[in-house]
Amino acid sequence: MEKPFVRFGLYYALVYVLATFIIYLIQPEALFNTYLGWTWIILLMATMVYAVKVERSKHPQSFSFQEGFKQSWLTFVLGTAATMAFHYILMNIIDPSLLELSKEAQIAGVEKMAKALNLSESSIEKQIETIRAQEGSSPSKLFFGFALSLLIGAVPSVIIAAIFKKQESIKSTI
Repeated sequence: MEKPFVRFGLYYALVYVLATFIIYLIQPEALFNTYLGWTWIILLMATMVYAVKVERSKHPQSFSFQEGFKQSWLTFVLGTAATMAFHYILMNIIDPSLLELSKEAQIAGVEKMAKALNLSESSIEKQIETIRAQEGSSPSKLFFGFALSLLIGAVPSVIIAAIFKKQESIKSTI
């Protein structure tokens, strides 16, 4: 694995798949915990940073913004593609009953947020009915979600690339 984005994208995917499957076997409800979701985001960002750092170490004099973006974003793309594929298989093939657990977790989140924001009962009921009406994930929904995540993943990739770029020092010629 010569390319850091391949190595770190696959590391992230492997950790995600193994941990998610273990959590699923122990306590499936925990898969929909908000804090777990944030943990995955932080871990993905860390792998993006490490991929850029490894590639940057190969270029001691200069490291372009473009190369940093490429390493970071492609790490995101590979990691996200693998984890979304696994999540799709888990929720649609291995255990379709997880869709109901997901809906219940979403409803609990809506109710919690509604209390915090003092939303009206009709607004809350409308949101809950929308959640209950959701069907399973289709390949087209998966593709749309993946395409949207690629745009979202570009934002931290730009920030990481800007932080890690190195400019070649300007040498005057006499």
